[in-house]
Amino acid sequence: MVITPGNVKGLLAGLSESLDVLGEDFEASQSVRQNSTTYVVGQMVIPTTSNGYVYRCTVAGTSGIAAPTWPTSNGHTVTDGTITWTTYARNDAAMFSRMEAAETEIQRLTGTRLEPTIIKMNPAEGDEYDLEEDPFDYQERHWKGWPRFKTRWRPIISVERVAVEWGEGSGLLSIPLDFVRLRKKLGVISLVPSGSAAAVTVGSGYHLLSWLGGTQRMGIVPQMVAIDYTAGVTDILSNPDYADLRECIVKEAAQRVIEAIIDAISRGATSISLDGLSESADVSGLAEQQRVMRESVEKFVRSYNQTMRAPRMKVL
Repeated sequence: MVITPGNVKGLLAGLSESLDVLGEDFEASQSVRQNSTTYVVGQMVIPTTSNGYVYRCTVAGTSGIAAPTWPTSNGHTVTDGTITWTTYARNDAAMFSRMEAAETEIQRLTGTRLEPTIIKMNPAEGDEYDLEEDPFDYQERHWKGWPRFKTRWRPIISVERVAVEWGEGSGLLSIPLDFVRLRKKLGVISLVPSGSAAAVTVGSGYHLLSWLGGTQRMGIVPQMVAIDYTAGVTDILSNPDYADLRECIVKEAAQRVIEAIIDAISRGATSISLDGLSESADVSGLAEQQRVMRESVEKFVRSYNQTMRAPRMKVL
């Protein structure tokens, strides 16, 4: 993840008692660690006797025949059979799923990958990749000018392959990579001819639709331009160009945490009574804070996407 519980707490100043509500509710929902049991990365457990901490599996494996001595300091690790557990205060642990959901949602809304991601179209069996996408439509006008493609994800790090094909391995036409020009942050790939291969490529592309016969309509054949590329921010924690995006993720996570606190209080899912909480934990006050944060996120996403706007495909 690119944010931490500390980042989120910074926006929740004055809500420590409310976070206790969420933490207690979260701890009560976790399973007690079992002997000789397989756990995968991301699973969380609590000790047989509650100690206010939750333990997250960071190296998968099988637990030992007896429980380990559990650490009680944030970030400390302990080995248990072949598993490694990492220690989190229950309030922090309660935020993890909300933080992960916030990162996923902001990636989706902005089309920005938060870490380098290998994306392939028509991948061959055995290829390694993170995401698979449908190819772009093939258009006759490509070969009367030079096209540009708006990728689903940005910023672009590199392009590994451009081809016109019917599925994996058909190899109708391969575009030389020295034709590729990138506007990385915008997620735009332009194809500009260069070198001795240009004439051959243009000629092949111009006549390709006549080879396709009845498969093309209105000069378009769906999903025939495959582009393999890598996209994502390589240094989001330190890159000043993405400071606003980081702040947006933190706000999205914070509003999700507040939503969970409201739910926990409303369900009476904690031994801490509402009367015993500070005024900041009043449900209506929390709901107003959540609304303000959500509106801030929505405003940022609109502005960000407006700045990055470009058509998915256009002929230059």
